Amino acid sequence: MKKKILSAACVAAMGLVLAMPAAANKGNDISDVSEWGDSIQEYAEPVAEEDAAIEESLEPVAAGEEIVLPQTEIDMAKAFYLDAGYGEKEAEEAALQYVKEINVLYQEAIANGYDVTDQEIRDYLEELKQQYETAENKEEIQAFMDQFDSEEAYWDFQFEIYKKDLPIQKYNEAREREYVEEQNTDGNPDEILEIQNEWADEFEEEKAEAVENYEFTVE
Repeated sequence: MKKKILSAACVAAMGLVLAMPAAANKGNDISDVSEWGDSIQEYAEPVAEEDAAIEESLEPVAAGEEIVLPQTEIDMAKAFYLDAGYGEKEAEEAALQYVKEINVLYQEAIANGYDVTDQEIRDYLEELKQQYETAENKEEIQAFMDQFDSEEAYWDFQFEIYKKDLPIQKYNEAREREYVEEQNTDGNPDEILEIQNEWADEFEEEKAEAVENYEFTVE
């Protein structure tokens, strides 16, 4: 069966599951997005409960130690891959690897001082709302949003997602700036873009390698 993959642009615009990466396939239709929204809206309350527990006891986990992976995140990621056309086993493997990488990045972001306040998240979501109004894929975003009980419920879910996503974004952006500055580009836009693409590839490799530095348990 041919895999249906949501476009990367659509995923990023909706802020889905920490901007989960996906291979672009512009042949997808609105039903793909709607099915995905229907699959994950049931996780909104568990995600909020898990985030509250994390905030109460968060201490960075050092390399070699154990990171707890929330079962809800794995289930949510698996639902994404199943809706994208993956087989059961393939979806399970992809979901577990994805959740490992995200949680390692989150731990490293926190350890390096890249946290986030509730106000920062609210400000970021306001920017997303403005972008939504003029987005080329507004119809896709709305199809996803319609699977929630209300628009407010959708944005409440995104608030919980970005508690983990924004520290990762800050960490990645800081690493990218450092990488670009080290290359002495003299501000040439084309050269900077090329270096940013190089960094994206290197970051993917680092992310996979970093997973090997930790132990994991699922709860």
